[in-house]
Amino acid sequence: MGALLLTAVVAVGAVGLSGQDPALDRTAAIRWGLRRAAHVAGIGAVGAGVLLVLAALSVLEAPGGGELSVGYAVRNSAGLAGLAAGAAAVWGGRHAWMAPFGWCLAAFFVPSSEGLPARIATWLLQPADTAAATWTSVVLTVGGGLLYALAGSRR
Repeated sequence: MGALLLTAVVAVGAVGLSGQDPALDRTAAIRWGLRRAAHVAGIGAVGAGVLLVLAALSVLEAPGGGELSVGYAVRNSAGLAGLAAGAAAVWGGRHAWMAPFGWCLAAFFVPSSEGLPARIATWLLQPADTAAATWTSVVLTVGGGLLYALAGSRR
């Protein structure tokens, strides 16, 4: 349930990853890279905050039961925010929500397996101490965040 809620929060924020006028964004005499990176970090922070608040209120549990950890919330929110940022750079902000939503949806249908590809595909549903899930999140966060910060949103 937490992965789906987090995906919804990131998807809502991902729509705002494109400016009102892309031509103006590309010609402005300010540094957009830092602002874009801050926007992505803000989306991730809001997502992690929502998860942690709901976990503190005992509304959400971690995968497999138990308490939802800060590491789980930060890992998943950062990975989804990076995935949305990369999608905004490739498809545009209007369609950036589709990548996090699609990955989350697909993760629920991947057959359970102990293999590395299954752990990568279901990184959103893995416990906080799963190395494959953590590295998948790091790659998505850094790759998508850098792509969006440097290239901006597609028109």
